[in-house]
Amino acid sequence: MRSRGLKYVISRKQGMIALTVIAWSALIAPKMVAADPLAFFHDFTPLVQSNEAWSLQKGSVIASSDGKHAAGIVGEMLHSGVMMAVMCDQKILGRPAPRPLIAFAPKTDQLFRLYGQLNYFRINFPGIPVNTRVPEPISSVLFSPEGKQFAYVGKDANKRMIVHNGVVGPPMRRIDHHSIQFGKDTIAYAASDGSTWRMIIDRFVDTDYTAVRDSLAVSPQGNTAAYLAIRDGKWHVIRDLGLSKDGKRNRLVSQGFMLAKSPVIVSDDGSVTAAWVQIQGGIWQLAINGKINEAYATTKPGNIAIRQDGKQIAAAIKSADGRWQLIVDGKLIATCDGIGENSLRYTQSQKHLIAGMKWNGLWYLCVDGKLGEPSTAMMTDAYQESPNDTFLYAGRTSLGRWRVMQVDLAKNNQTVWRSSEYDGIQPGSLVISPDQQRVAFVGRYDSRACLVVGNQMLALRRWMGTPVFSPDSQHVAVLASKGQQFELLIDGKSVGEPFFAVLPSAQPAWDGADEVNVVIERQQHRFARLRVGAAHQSEETTVSGSE
Repeated sequence: MRSRGLKYVISRKQGMIALTVIAWSALIAPKMVAADPLAFFHDFTPLVQSNEAWSLQKGSVIASSDGKHAAGIVGEMLHSGVMMAVMCDQKILGRPAPRPLIAFAPKTDQLFRLYGQLNYFRINFPGIPVNTRVPEPISSVLFSPEGKQFAYVGKDANKRMIVHNGVVGPPMRRIDHHSIQFGKDTIAYAASDGSTWRMIIDRFVDTDYTAVRDSLAVSPQGNTAAYLAIRDGKWHVIRDLGLSKDGKRNRLVSQGFMLAKSPVIVSDDGSVTAAWVQIQGGIWQLAINGKINEAYATTKPGNIAIRQDGKQIAAAIKSADGRWQLIVDGKLIATCDGIGENSLRYTQSQKHLIAGMKWNGLWYLCVDGKLGEPSTAMMTDAYQESPNDTFLYAGRTSLGRWRVMQVDLAKNNQTVWRSSEYDGIQPGSLVISPDQQRVAFVGRYDSRACLVVGNQMLALRRWMGTPVFSPDSQHVAVLASKGQQFELLIDGKSVGEPFFAVLPSAQPAWDGADEVNVVIERQQHRFARLRVGAAHQSEETTVSGSE
Protein backbone atom coordinates (compact mmCIF):
# COMPACT_ATOMS: atom_id res chain seq x y z
CA MET A 1 0.00 0.00 0.00
CA ARG A 2 2.80 2.37 0.89
CA SER A 3 4.55 1.63 -2.36
CA ARG A 4 1.36 2.32 -4.32
CA GLY A 5 0.80 5.57 -2.37
CA LEU A 6 4.36 6.71 -3.11
CA LYS A 7 3.87 6.05 -6.81
CA TYR A 8 0.65 8.07 -6.70
CA VAL A 9 2.39 11.02 -5.02
CA ILE A 10 5.24 10.92 -7.54
CA SER A 11 2.82 10.75 -10.46
CA ARG A 12 0.93 13.76 -9.09
CA LYS A 13 4.20 15.74 -8.82
CA GLN A 14 5.20 14.74 -12.33
CA GLY A 15 1.79 15.83 -13.55
CA MET A 16 2.14 19.19 -11.81
CA ILE A 17 5.61 19.66 -13.34
CA ALA A 18 4.31 18.75 -16.80
CA LEU A 19 1.41 21.17 -16.44
CA THR A 20 3.79 23.89 -15.26
CA VAL A 21 6.07 23.33 -18.29
CA ILE A 22 3.10 23.42 -20.64
CA ALA A 23 1.83 26.61 -19.02
CA TRP A 24 5.22 28.34 -19.34
CA SER A 25 5.56 27.12 -22.94
CA ALA A 26 2.19 28.66 -23.73
CA LEU A 27 3.39 31.99 -22.35
CA ILE A 28 6.76 31.97 -24.13
CA ALA A 29 5.98 30.39 -27.53
CA PRO A 30 3.85 32.09 -30.19
CA LYS A 31 0.40 30.55 -30.36
CA MET A 32 -0.42 28.06 -33.12
CA VAL A 33 -4.06 28.33 -34.09
CA ALA A 34 -6.15 27.29 -37.05
CA ALA A 35 -7.70 29.74 -39.47
CA ASP A 36 -11.32 29.56 -40.62
CA PRO A 37 -12.15 25.95 -41.61
CA LEU A 38 -12.05 25.03 -45.28
CA ALA A 39 -12.75 21.88 -47.27
CA PHE A 40 -10.42 21.14 -50.18
CA PHE A 41 -10.39 19.19 -53.40
CA HIS A 42 -7.32 18.80 -55.57
CA ASP A 43 -6.13 17.32 -58.84
CA PHE A 44 -2.88 16.95 -60.77
CA THR A 45 -2.50 17.71 -64.48
CA PRO A 46 0.66 16.32 -66.13
CA LEU A 47 2.61 19.04 -67.96
CA VAL A 48 6.18 17.95 -68.72
CA GLN A 49 7.77 14.51 -68.41
CA SER A 50 9.82 11.87 -70.16
CA ASN A 51 8.03 9.29 -72.28
CA GLU A 52 8.80 6.55 -74.81
CA ALA A 53 9.90 9.06 -77.46
CA TRP A 54 11.38 11.94 -75.45
CA SER A 55 13.85 12.31 -72.58
CA LEU A 56 13.48 15.37 -70.34
CA GLN A 57 16.67 17.41 -69.95
CA LYS A 58 17.65 17.94 -66.31
CA GLY A 59 17.06 21.45 -64.94
CA SER A 60 15.26 22.69 -68.05
CA VAL A 61 11.69 22.94 -66.72
CA ILE A 62 10.20 26.40 -66.20
CA ALA A 63 6.77 27.45 -64.91
CA SER A 64 4.38 30.29 -65.71
CA SER A 65 3.62 32.74 -62.91
CA ASP A 66 -0.08 31.76 -62.88
CA GLY A 67 0.90 28.21 -61.90
CA LYS A 68 -0.99 26.65 -64.81
CA HIS A 69 1.69 25.96 -67.42
CA ALA A 70 5.17 24.47 -67.66
CA ALA A 71 7.69 23.94 -70.42
CA GLY A 72 10.90 21.96 -70.67
CA ILE A 73 13.56 20.82 -73.13
CA VAL A 74 13.28 17.20 -74.26
CA GLY A 75 15.63 15.16 -76.41
CA GLU A 76 14.72 12.45 -78.87
CA MET A 77 15.42 9.01 -77.47
CA LEU A 78 16.88 7.82 -80.80
CA HIS A 79 19.13 10.90 -81.17
CA SER A 80 19.99 11.78 -77.58
CA GLY A 81 21.86 15.06 -77.14
CA VAL A 82 21.55 16.10 -80.82
CA MET A 83 18.00 17.12 -81.63
CA MET A 84 15.87 18.70 -78.93
CA ALA A 85 12.35 20.06 -78.74
CA VAL A 86 10.15 22.03 -76.39
CA MET A 87 7.44 20.23 -74.46
CA CYS A 88 4.76 22.53 -73.05
CA ASP A 89 1.66 21.22 -71.30
CA GLN A 90 2.27 17.71 -72.71
CA LYS A 91 2.60 18.95 -76.29
CA ILE A 92 5.72 19.08 -78.48
CA LEU A 93 6.02 22.57 -79.98
CA GLY A 94 7.63 22.96 -83.38
CA ARG A 95 10.26 20.74 -84.92
CA PRO A 96 13.32 19.39 -83.06
CA ALA A 97 16.47 21.54 -83.25
CA PRO A 98 19.75 21.89 -81.35
CA ARG A 99 19.73 23.89 -78.11
CA PRO A 100 16.32 25.65 -78.01
CA LEU A 101 15.96 28.55 -75.56
CA ILE A 102 12.73 28.98 -73.58
CA ALA A 103 11.30 31.39 -71.00
CA PHE A 104 7.94 32.58 -69.71
CA ALA A 105 7.47 36.36 -69.83
CA PRO A 106 6.50 37.94 -66.49
CA LYS A 107 2.88 39.04 -66.02
CA THR A 108 1.82 38.03 -69.53
CA ASP A 109 2.95 34.36 -69.10
CA GLN A 110 3.65 34.20 -72.84
CA LEU A 111 6.12 31.45 -73.75
CA PHE A 112 9.28 32.66 -75.51
CA ARG A 113 10.95 30.10 -77.79
CA LEU A 114 14.15 30.50 -79.78
CA TYR A 115 15.31 27.60 -81.93
CA GLY A 116 17.33 26.79 -85.03
CA GLN A 117 20.69 25.53 -86.24
CA LEU A 118 23.64 26.40 -88.51
CA ASN A 119 23.36 30.14 -87.81
CA TYR A 120 19.69 30.14 -88.77
CA PHE A 121 17.57 30.84 -85.70
CA ARG A 122 14.00 31.99 -85.26
CA ILE A 123 11.92 33.41 -82.42
CA ASN A 124 8.40 32.37 -81.50
CA PHE A 125 6.88 35.15 -79.40
CA PRO A 126 3.81 37.41 -79.78
CA GLY A 127 4.51 40.44 -81.95
CA ILE A 128 7.55 38.94 -83.72
CA PRO A 129 7.10 38.03 -87.43
CA VAL A 130 7.36 34.27 -87.98
CA ASN A 131 10.25 34.42 -90.43
CA THR A 132 12.41 36.84 -88.42
CA ARG A 133 15.97 35.54 -88.53
CA VAL A 134 18.13 36.22 -85.44
CA PRO A 135 21.66 35.32 -84.21
CA GLU A 136 22.40 32.25 -82.10
CA PRO A 137 21.83 32.96 -78.39
CA ILE A 138 24.72 32.79 -75.90
CA SER A 139 22.80 34.09 -72.87
CA SER A 140 19.47 33.62 -71.20
CA VAL A 141 16.62 35.87 -72.27
CA LEU A 142 15.77 38.97 -70.21
CA PHE A 143 12.35 40.63 -70.01
CA SER A 144 11.15 44.10 -69.10
CA PRO A 145 9.10 44.16 -65.86
CA GLU A 146 5.78 44.21 -67.72
CA GLY A 147 6.87 41.29 -69.94
CA LYS A 148 6.37 43.09 -73.26
CA GLN A 149 10.05 43.55 -74.17
CA PHE A 150 12.79 40.93 -74.35
CA ALA A 151 16.51 40.86 -75.06
CA TYR A 152 19.35 38.37 -75.24
CA VAL A 153 23.01 38.31 -76.28
CA GLY A 154 23.59 36.66 -79.64
CA LYS A 155 26.71 35.79 -81.59
CA ASP A 156 27.70 35.78 -85.25
CA ALA A 157 31.26 34.60 -85.97
CA ASN A 158 33.48 36.49 -83.48
CA LYS A 159 30.98 39.29 -82.88
CA ARG A 160 28.35 39.76 -80.17
CA MET A 161 25.10 41.70 -80.43
CA ILE A 162 21.94 42.40 -78.46
CA VAL A 163 18.67 41.17 -79.94
CA HIS A 164 15.90 43.43 -78.66
CA ASN A 165 12.33 42.49 -79.59
CA GLY A 166 13.67 40.72 -82.68
CA VAL A 167 15.82 43.69 -83.80
CA VAL A 168 19.56 42.96 -83.99
CA GLY A 169 21.82 45.59 -82.47
CA PRO A 170 25.27 46.70 -83.65
CA PRO A 171 27.95 43.98 -83.66
CA MET A 172 30.55 44.30 -80.87
CA ARG A 173 33.35 42.15 -79.45
CA ARG A 174 32.06 42.20 -75.87
CA ILE A 175 28.71 42.96 -74.24
CA ASP A 176 28.14 43.46 -70.53
CA HIS A 177 25.09 41.24 -70.04
CA HIS A 178 24.60 42.60 -66.51
CA SER A 179 24.33 46.20 -67.72
CA ILE A 180 21.18 45.64 -69.84
CA GLN A 181 18.29 47.88 -68.77
CA PHE A 182 14.86 48.51 -70.26
CA GLY A 183 13.01 51.80 -70.50
CA LYS A 184 9.39 52.34 -71.48
CA ASP A 185 10.13 51.22 -75.03
CA THR A 186 13.91 51.36 -75.20
CA ILE A 187 16.99 49.38 -74.18
CA ALA A 188 20.45 50.47 -73.05
CA TYR A 189 23.65 48.54 -72.27
CA ALA A 190 27.45 48.73 -72.24
CA ALA A 191 29.52 47.08 -75.00
CA SER A 192 33.04 47.16 -76.41
CA ASP A 193 34.49 46.71 -79.87
CA GLY A 194 38.06 47.27 -78.80
CA SER A 195 39.87 48.42 -75.68
CA THR A 196 37.20 50.90 -74.51
CA TRP A 197 33.60 50.48 -73.41
CA ARG A 198 30.77 52.33 -75.14
CA MET A 199 27.18 52.93 -74.11
CA ILE A 200 24.56 51.74 -76.60
CA ILE A 201 21.00 53.05 -76.46
CA ASP A 202 18.73 51.20 -78.86
CA ARG A 203 21.04 51.01 -81.91
CA PHE A 204 22.95 54.25 -81.20
CA VAL A 205 26.60 53.76 -80.14
CA ASP A 206 28.15 56.62 -78.16
CA THR A 207 31.62 56.70 -79.73
CA ASP A 208 32.44 60.18 -78.36
CA TYR A 209 32.97 59.06 -74.76
CA THR A 210 34.37 56.06 -72.89
CA ALA A 211 31.49 54.63 -70.88
CA VAL A 212 31.64 53.67 -67.21
CA ARG A 213 29.66 50.48 -67.66
CA ASP A 214 28.35 50.04 -64.08
CA SER A 215 26.94 53.59 -63.97
CA LEU A 216 23.95 53.15 -66.30
CA ALA A 217 20.42 53.96 -65.12
CA VAL A 218 17.22 54.01 -67.19
CA SER A 219 13.96 55.59 -66.03
CA PRO A 220 11.30 52.85 -65.76
CA GLN A 221 8.43 55.15 -66.75
CA GLY A 222 10.25 56.94 -69.55
CA ASN A 223 13.09 56.58 -72.00
CA THR A 224 15.75 58.64 -70.25
CA ALA A 225 19.09 56.87 -69.96
CA ALA A 226 21.81 58.36 -67.75
CA TYR A 227 25.42 57.26 -67.33
CA LEU A 228 28.96 58.38 -66.57
CA ALA A 229 31.49 58.74 -69.37
CA ILE A 230 35.10 59.90 -69.72
CA ARG A 231 36.70 62.08 -72.38
CA ASP A 232 40.15 63.72 -72.31
CA GLY A 233 40.59 62.69 -68.67
CA LYS A 234 37.36 64.39 -67.54
CA TRP A 235 34.26 62.68 -66.19
CA HIS A 236 30.82 63.67 -67.47
CA VAL A 237 27.22 62.87 -66.60
CA ILE A 238 25.30 62.17 -69.81
CA ARG A 239 21.54 62.17 -70.14
CA ASP A 240 20.08 60.64 -73.27
CA LEU A 241 16.47 61.76 -73.75
CA GLY A 242 15.78 59.74 -76.87
CA LEU A 243 15.30 60.88 -80.43
CA SER A 244 14.50 64.50 -81.24
CA LYS A 245 12.05 65.51 -83.96
CA ASP A 246 14.85 65.61 -86.55
CA GLY A 247 15.79 62.01 -85.77
CA LYS A 248 19.00 62.85 -83.85
CA ARG A 249 19.86 61.78 -80.32
CA ASN A 250 18.79 64.35 -77.75
CA ARG A 251 21.73 64.26 -75.33
CA LEU A 252 22.67 66.56 -72.46
CA VAL A 253 26.33 66.42 -71.38
CA SER A 254 27.52 67.93 -68.08
CA GLN A 255 30.71 69.88 -67.54
CA GLY A 256 33.87 67.85 -66.96
CA PHE A 257 34.68 66.66 -63.41
CA MET A 258 37.85 65.27 -61.82
CA LEU A 259 36.02 62.09 -60.77
CA ALA A 260 32.51 60.67 -60.49
CA LYS A 261 30.97 57.82 -58.56
CA SER A 262 28.70 55.06 -59.90
CA PRO A 263 25.84 54.65 -60.28
CA VAL A 264 23.84 57.56 -61.64
CA ILE A 265 20.38 57.80 -60.02
CA VAL A 266 17.40 58.73 -62.21
CA SER A 267 13.82 59.53 -61.19
CA ASP A 268 11.06 57.21 -62.35
CA ASP A 269 9.76 59.76 -64.83
CA GLY A 270 13.28 60.51 -66.13
CA SER A 271 13.13 64.24 -65.37
CA VAL A 272 15.98 64.32 -62.83
CA THR A 273 19.36 62.61 -62.52
CA ALA A 274 21.87 62.76 -59.68
CA ALA A 275 25.45 61.55 -59.22
CA TRP A 276 28.36 62.14 -56.86
CA VAL A 277 31.22 64.04 -58.51
CA GLN A 278 34.49 65.74 -57.53
CA ILE A 279 35.65 69.16 -58.69
CA GLN A 280 38.61 69.19 -56.32
CA GLY A 281 40.37 66.25 -54.74
CA GLY A 282 38.72 64.62 -51.72
CA ILE A 283 35.50 66.66 -51.79
CA TRP A 284 32.38 65.03 -53.23
CA GLN A 285 29.43 67.10 -54.38
CA LEU A 286 26.06 66.18 -55.82
CA ALA A 287 25.50 66.91 -59.51
CA ILE A 288 21.76 67.27 -60.16
CA ASN A 289 20.98 67.17 -63.85
CA GLY A 290 24.71 67.79 -64.37
CA LYS A 291 24.86 70.93 -62.17
CA ILE A 292 26.66 71.12 -58.81
CA ASN A 293 24.70 71.63 -55.58
CA GLU A 294 27.22 72.64 -52.89
CA ALA A 295 24.83 71.91 -50.00
CA TYR A 296 25.73 68.21 -50.33
CA ALA A 297 29.53 68.62 -50.10
CA THR A 298 31.18 65.77 -48.16
CA THR A 299 34.29 63.62 -47.93
CA LYS A 300 32.19 60.44 -47.83
CA PRO A 301 29.02 60.28 -49.91
CA GLY A 302 26.17 57.87 -49.16
CA ASN A 303 22.94 56.78 -50.81
CA ILE A 304 20.85 59.03 -53.04
CA ALA A 305 17.05 58.91 -53.37
CA ILE A 306 14.93 60.86 -55.87
CA ARG A 307 11.18 61.10 -55.45
CA GLN A 308 9.32 59.37 -58.25
CA ASP A 309 8.16 62.66 -59.79
CA GLY A 310 11.67 64.15 -59.57
CA LYS A 311 10.55 67.04 -57.33
CA GLN A 312 12.60 66.13 -54.26
CA ILE A 313 16.11 64.74 -53.75
CA ALA A 314 17.58 63.21 -50.59
CA ALA A 315 21.16 62.12 -49.91
CA ALA A 316 23.18 60.75 -47.01
CA ILE A 317 26.55 62.37 -46.32
CA LYS A 318 29.22 62.03 -43.65
CA SER A 319 30.18 65.29 -41.96
CA ALA A 320 33.62 66.39 -40.71
CA ASP A 321 32.83 65.24 -37.13
CA GLY A 322 32.17 61.67 -38.32
CA ARG A 323 28.37 61.88 -37.99
CA TRP A 324 25.99 61.13 -40.82
CA GLN A 325 23.54 63.71 -42.10
CA LEU A 326 20.35 63.38 -44.12
CA ILE A 327 20.05 66.26 -46.59
CA VAL A 328 16.80 66.90 -48.47
CA ASP A 329 16.72 69.55 -51.20
CA GLY A 330 19.86 71.09 -49.72
CA LYS A 331 18.49 71.29 -46.16
CA LEU A 332 19.64 69.30 -43.10
CA ILE A 333 16.81 67.03 -41.93
CA ALA A 334 18.51 64.70 -39.43
CA THR A 335 21.89 63.84 -37.90
CA CYS A 336 22.79 60.35 -36.71
CA ASP A 337 25.59 57.80 -36.24
CA GLY A 338 24.78 55.87 -39.41
CA ILE A 339 22.29 55.40 -42.25
CA GLY A 340 21.57 51.84 -43.38
CA GLU A 341 22.90 50.82 -46.77
CA ASN A 342 20.10 50.94 -49.37
CA SER A 343 17.55 51.93 -46.70
CA LEU A 344 16.95 55.45 -48.03
CA ARG A 345 13.80 55.58 -50.16
CA TYR A 346 10.59 57.43 -50.90
CA THR A 347 7.26 55.72 -50.28
CA GLN A 348 5.10 54.76 -53.24
CA SER A 349 2.65 57.52 -52.35
CA GLN A 350 5.54 60.03 -52.71
CA LYS A 351 4.48 61.54 -49.37
CA HIS A 352 7.25 60.28 -47.11
CA LEU A 353 11.01 59.70 -47.00
CA ILE A 354 12.16 56.61 -45.11
CA ALA A 355 15.59 55.57 -43.83
CA GLY A 356 17.10 53.18 -41.32
CA MET A 357 19.11 55.32 -38.86
CA LYS A 358 21.57 54.45 -36.11
CA TRP A 359 21.64 56.54 -32.94
CA ASN A 360 23.62 55.72 -29.76
CA GLY A 361 24.07 52.10 -30.82
CA LEU A 362 20.40 51.49 -31.69
CA TRP A 363 18.60 51.48 -35.03
CA TYR A 364 15.40 53.38 -35.79
CA LEU A 365 12.99 53.67 -38.66
CA CYS A 366 13.22 57.34 -39.58
CA VAL A 367 10.21 58.84 -41.39
CA ASP A 368 10.60 62.41 -42.63
CA GLY A 369 13.36 62.99 -40.06
CA LYS A 370 11.39 61.59 -37.10
CA LEU A 371 12.60 58.47 -35.27
CA GLY A 372 10.38 55.52 -34.42
CA GLU A 373 10.96 52.63 -31.99
CA PRO A 374 14.53 51.50 -31.20
CA SER A 375 15.90 48.15 -32.40
CA THR A 376 19.34 46.60 -32.06
CA ALA A 377 19.24 45.82 -35.81
CA MET A 378 16.91 46.24 -38.79
CA MET A 379 16.30 44.21 -41.92
CA THR A 380 16.07 46.52 -44.93
CA ASP A 381 15.13 43.59 -47.18
CA ALA A 382 12.04 43.02 -45.03
CA TYR A 383 10.48 46.41 -45.83
CA GLN A 384 6.90 46.42 -47.12
CA GLU A 385 4.61 49.34 -47.83
CA SER A 386 0.84 49.47 -48.22
CA PRO A 387 -1.13 52.13 -50.12
CA ASN A 388 -2.98 53.21 -46.98
CA ASP A 389 0.16 54.93 -45.62
CA THR A 390 1.37 52.12 -43.36
CA PHE A 391 4.84 50.63 -43.43
CA LEU A 392 6.16 47.27 -42.22
CA TYR A 393 9.70 46.39 -41.22
CA ALA A 394 11.59 43.82 -39.14
CA GLY A 395 13.56 44.88 -36.08
CA ARG A 396 15.64 42.99 -33.50
CA THR A 397 14.92 43.40 -29.78
CA SER A 398 17.46 43.79 -26.97
CA LEU A 399 17.10 40.03 -26.32
CA GLY A 400 18.23 39.21 -29.85
CA ARG A 401 14.81 38.16 -31.16
CA TRP A 402 13.09 39.55 -34.25
CA ARG A 403 9.61 40.97 -34.72
CA VAL A 404 7.65 42.70 -37.45
CA MET A 405 6.31 46.20 -36.73
CA GLN A 406 3.67 48.21 -38.53
CA VAL A 407 4.01 52.00 -38.57
CA ASP A 408 1.24 54.44 -39.45
CA LEU A 409 3.00 57.08 -41.51
CA ALA A 410 0.03 59.44 -41.27
CA LYS A 411 0.11 59.35 -37.45
CA ASN A 412 3.55 60.76 -36.78
CA ASN A 413 5.40 57.47 -37.30
CA GLN A 414 3.34 55.72 -34.62
CA THR A 415 3.76 51.94 -34.22
CA VAL A 416 0.26 50.50 -34.44
CA TRP A 417 1.04 46.76 -34.44
CA ARG A 418 3.83 44.40 -33.37
CA SER A 419 4.14 40.71 -34.10
CA SER A 420 5.27 38.11 -31.60
CA GLU A 421 9.03 37.62 -31.36
CA TYR A 422 10.92 35.00 -33.36
CA ASP A 423 14.48 33.79 -33.79
CA GLY A 424 14.54 35.43 -37.22
CA ILE A 425 12.45 36.67 -40.15
CA GLN A 426 12.94 35.03 -43.55
CA PRO A 427 14.14 37.73 -45.99
CA GLY A 428 11.60 38.57 -48.67
CA SER A 429 8.77 36.68 -46.95
CA LEU A 430 6.87 39.67 -45.54
CA VAL A 431 3.61 40.27 -47.46
CA ILE A 432 0.50 42.43 -47.00
CA SER A 433 -3.00 41.27 -47.95
CA PRO A 434 -4.76 43.00 -50.87
CA ASP A 435 -7.18 44.74 -48.48
CA GLN A 436 -4.17 46.01 -46.46
CA GLN A 437 -5.60 44.54 -43.25
CA ARG A 438 -3.51 41.39 -42.73
CA VAL A 439 0.20 40.59 -42.58
CA ALA A 440 1.93 37.27 -43.27
CA PHE A 441 5.58 36.23 -43.11
CA VAL A 442 7.85 33.27 -42.48
CA GLY A 443 9.66 33.42 -39.16
CA ARG A 444 12.34 31.20 -37.67
CA TYR A 445 11.39 29.38 -34.48
CA ASP A 446 13.30 26.57 -32.82
CA SER A 447 15.49 26.12 -35.95
CA ARG A 448 12.42 25.70 -38.16
CA ALA A 449 10.39 27.90 -40.48
CA CYS A 450 6.99 28.99 -39.22
CA LEU A 451 4.09 30.47 -41.17
CA VAL A 452 2.78 33.52 -39.31
CA VAL A 453 -0.40 35.42 -40.16
CA GLY A 454 -0.90 38.42 -37.90
CA ASN A 455 0.11 37.06 -34.50
CA GLN A 456 -0.98 33.50 -35.27
CA MET A 457 1.55 30.76 -36.00
CA LEU A 458 -0.19 28.38 -38.39
CA ALA A 459 2.53 25.81 -39.17
CA LEU A 460 6.12 24.76 -38.36
CA ARG A 461 8.25 23.17 -41.06
CA ARG A 462 11.87 22.62 -42.02
CA TRP A 463 11.44 24.88 -45.08
CA MET A 464 8.83 27.28 -46.41
CA GLY A 465 8.50 29.52 -49.44
CA THR A 466 6.90 32.96 -49.60
CA PRO A 467 3.25 33.26 -48.47
CA VAL A 468 0.65 34.40 -51.01
CA PHE A 469 -2.69 35.95 -49.99
CA SER A 470 -5.94 35.15 -51.81
CA PRO A 471 -7.51 38.07 -53.72
CA ASP A 472 -10.18 38.47 -51.02
CA SER A 473 -7.43 38.56 -48.33
CA GLN A 474 -9.06 35.74 -46.36
CA HIS A 475 -6.54 32.92 -46.95
CA VAL A 476 -2.81 32.33 -47.34
CA ALA A 477 -1.09 29.70 -49.50
CA VAL A 478 2.54 28.64 -49.15
CA LEU A 479 4.79 25.80 -50.27
CA ALA A 480 6.44 23.87 -47.44
CA SER A 481 8.50 20.80 -46.76
CA LYS A 482 7.03 17.59 -45.37
CA GLY A 483 9.77 15.22 -44.30
CA GLN A 484 11.83 14.57 -47.42
CA GLN A 485 8.99 15.74 -49.66
CA PHE A 486 6.98 18.94 -50.10
CA GLU A 487 3.35 20.01 -50.02
CA LEU A 488 1.01 22.98 -50.34
CA LEU A 489 -0.44 24.60 -47.23
CA ILE A 490 -3.50 26.83 -47.12
CA ASP A 491 -3.92 28.66 -43.83
CA GLY A 492 -1.38 26.24 -42.38
CA LYS A 493 -3.38 23.15 -43.35
CA SER A 494 -1.97 20.44 -45.63
CA VAL A 495 -3.89 20.22 -48.90
CA GLY A 496 -3.47 17.94 -51.87
CA GLU A 497 -0.78 15.27 -51.66
CA PRO A 498 2.96 15.42 -50.89
CA PHE A 499 5.19 15.68 -53.96
CA PHE A 500 8.84 15.15 -54.85
CA ALA A 501 10.18 18.71 -55.23
CA VAL A 502 9.37 22.38 -55.86
CA LEU A 503 10.65 24.46 -58.77
CA PRO A 504 13.03 27.23 -57.62
CA SER A 505 10.94 29.98 -59.24
CA ALA A 506 7.45 28.55 -58.73
CA GLN A 507 5.01 30.09 -56.27
CA PRO A 508 1.34 29.35 -55.51
CA ALA A 509 -0.95 31.52 -57.64
CA TRP A 510 -4.56 32.24 -56.72
CA ASP A 511 -7.17 32.09 -59.48
CA GLY A 512 -10.01 33.90 -57.76
CA ALA A 513 -10.65 33.51 -54.06
CA ASP A 514 -11.13 29.73 -53.96
CA GLU A 515 -8.53 28.14 -56.26
CA VAL A 516 -4.75 27.82 -56.11
CA ASN A 517 -2.43 26.59 -58.86
CA VAL A 518 1.27 25.75 -58.69
CA VAL A 519 3.67 23.79 -60.90
CA ILE A 520 5.48 21.08 -58.93
CA GLU A 521 7.64 18.02 -59.55
CA ARG A 522 5.15 15.35 -58.53
CA GLN A 523 7.56 12.49 -59.04
CA GLN A 524 11.16 12.65 -60.15
CA HIS A 525 11.30 14.04 -63.71
CA ARG A 526 7.49 14.28 -63.84
CA PHE A 527 6.17 17.83 -63.57
CA ALA A 528 2.51 18.65 -63.06
CA ARG A 529 0.06 21.38 -62.23
CA LEU A 530 -1.39 21.04 -58.74
CA ARG A 531 -4.82 22.63 -58.58
CA VAL A 532 -6.49 23.02 -55.20
CA GLY A 533 -10.05 24.26 -54.74
CA ALA A 534 -11.32 25.53 -51.41
CA ALA A 535 -14.81 25.77 -49.95
CA HIS A 536 -15.96 26.77 -46.46
CA GLN A 537 -17.20 24.07 -44.12
CA SER A 538 -18.81 24.09 -40.70
CA GLU A 539 -16.88 21.46 -38.75
CA GLU A 540 -13.65 22.24 -36.88
CA THR A 541 -10.21 21.73 -38.40
CA THR A 542 -6.82 21.10 -36.84
CA VAL A 543 -3.59 23.00 -37.24
CA SER A 544 -0.97 21.51 -39.56
CA GLY A 545 1.69 21.87 -36.86
CA SER A 546 5.24 20.67 -37.41
CA GLU A 547 6.90 17.86 -39.31
